[in-house]
Amino acid sequence: MIQPRPDAFHHVTFAGWQVTEPVTAITDLLIALISFLCTLQLVKAKQKVKGYQSHYWTLFFLFMGLSTTAGAITHGARYYLNESSFHASFAMMNIFSGFSSLFAQLATFRYIQNNKPYWFKHLIFSLGFLFLISFLVTWKFGVTNAYATLTFLYALYVHYQNKSQHPGAGYISNGILVSFLSAIAFLFKLSISDIWFNHKDIAHVFIMISLVIMYKGARLIQQST
Repeated sequence: MIQPRPDAFHHVTFAGWQVTEPVTAITDLLIALISFLCTLQLVKAKQKVKGYQSHYWTLFFLFMGLSTTAGAITHGARYYLNESSFHASFAMMNIFSGFSSLFAQLATFRYIQNNKPYWFKHLIFSLGFLFLISFLVTWKFGVTNAYATLTFLYALYVHYQNKSQHPGAGYISNGILVSFLSAIAFLFKLSISDIWFNHKDIAHVFIMISLVIMYKGARLIQQST
């Protein structure tokens, strides 16, 4: 992977620091903040109610926060990243995102485990390993997006099928539907401004909304275990 030149991106100077893609970096940090707050709230609630579903959703939010923290560095600190540090931050952004997707699948599997053979869990881990190898071979963000899309199509199907039986499943499925709006914005490059609010920034806003909705679903599922 060739490191892109920092001057190829819009940048601003803030307190003497040159920040590339400032809105993208800021919205990445906001996603991370929301994710870490959701993680903390689920950890606190888990002290009262123990459940594997909430455990996996907690890890989903945790690794989402780690991924977007690395994303903020990757997007915003290009002037200060040499080739090796840029590759490291880009790798962490994608690999942590992959772990987040993996834990979303495990949370979904645990939710319906009585209706699935145990080998299905091994399939989930195998797909996660395949994603990791594919990313390390290609170093393409598209691989991460494809893995996340497959993950959430599976989670959407399962939770939508069960939304009438459990309100938490309804929130999870609604949150995933909102997250697909981010994919549409990113894919079709829907922008208000190519500089100040581009398709990446719009996608990040939809992700923030989806995480809040999914957190509500995870809490309801947690309370019912």
